[in-house]
Amino acid sequence: MDAPPSTAWVQTVAATFEEVYAKVVQMGYRAAPTSAGPYDIYLQNMGVRAFGITESDIQSSLGPNSFTSFITIDNDFSASEFGTQITEYTPLKALQITAAHEYHHAIQYGYNFFFDIWYAEVTATWMEDEVYDGVNQLYIYINNYLGKTMPLDATAPSGDTANTAAGSSTAT
Repeated sequence: MDAPPSTAWVQTVAATFEEVYAKVVQMGYRAAPTSAGPYDIYLQNMGVRAFGITESDIQSSLGPNSFTSFITIDNDFSASEFGTQITEYTPLKALQITAAHEYHHAIQYGYNFFFDIWYAEVTATWMEDEVYDGVNQLYIYINNYLGKTMPLDATAPSGDTANTAAGSSTAT
């Protein structure tokens, strides 16, 4: 069972997501649609699975391709769980890039849920750097993204097309 995070950490998470929201809306993006009330963000001990995950919820009133979503992030970004993935980053920095990355997925779901996964991941990783330029975890992934030799208009390989049945996207 997950131990509840401290009140101070919960406030830090809330303030971080508010900061991300303000920055991306200022950039001209629509806020992520919600089914009712504020956007849902859950804290959970995710172990080594991922820093966070964005999952679709229900079709929004914005159109047939627009869906609401919710985000689950790790409850503490503990180095004992993530090992070398997090030793270069404080829990706060890991939270910051995860919030920027996952909230960008939430925005993507609001525009068009049926996107190519590679595009969703590349742009969400780019958003990490736009919102928190000093963290720079994206450089870990740069060779994976830029090492692709397929043209942008090529048909995606099987399994790398739309977010259909799984309805989720993860950041690690």
